[in-house]
Order: sequence, then C-alpha cells, then structure tokens
Amino acid sequence: MTESGLTYPEAPLLQRTGTLINETFRRAGVEMEMGLKLYPAFIAAGLPAPDMRAERPIGGGPDFPGYRWMAQTTRSILPLMEQFGVANAEDVDVETLHERLRDEVAGSGGVVGMPTLMGAWARKPTE
Repeated sequence: MTESGLTYPEAPLLQRTGTLINETFRRAGVEMEMGLKLYPAFIAAGLPAPDMRAERPIGGGPDFPGYRWMAQTTRSILPLMEQFGVANAEDVDVETLHERLRDEVAGSGGVVGMPTLMGAWARKPTE
C-alpha cells in the first residue's frame, strides 16, 4: 500500500509534490511497503516478534512542519527526479516550494496528513 498525502480541502500542489516524491522513490527502487513488511523481516532475521507502531503527523496552519519536510525531501531527491524524468528543477521550483505549500494549505484553512511513519523493535534474549 502506497499512500499520498491527505488534504482537506484539496491542495493540488501538495498532492502533486507527494506524487513526485513517491514516483521518484519507486523508480529508485525504494521498498514502499517496508513498514508493513517489518514484522516478517524481523522473524526471517531470527529476531523475536517486534513491537510495532505507526504514526501519521497531521496538521495545518502556517507553522505545521510538514510543509518544510516535503520541501526538504524534494530538495534532497531533486537530482533523482531529474535523472528519472519525473520532474525538473524549473517545474518544482524548490526554492519557493515550502512557502507555496504552506500558503496553499494554510491559506485555505486546510489540514494535511503526512505519510505514515512505521517503526518496529524487539529485544533478542541473551543467553
């Protein structure tokens, strides 16, 4: 299951940015469902069944850190976006992306749900 950002009301720039990030990750070979595969990965590695958690940051307003996260992630992977033909620097305009994302969501009084973050941990008994 891959997910895109949830927004209310609809936020086309934010949704497009999420799509560009996900498509770049997919083309780079990132395991997009690894969070859900952590449990069997622990078992296959001979570890005890892990404790697991999932969290989805949600927020709005001008100070929500999700806009900056999306802009910084986009900045980080922009060379891959260009290499894979997903987007180019002019299309993305990463220098103003944070502000444009913030203005789009906060300007409409909206809210955005960021990607779900999953974690797993276990303790291997010592003998």
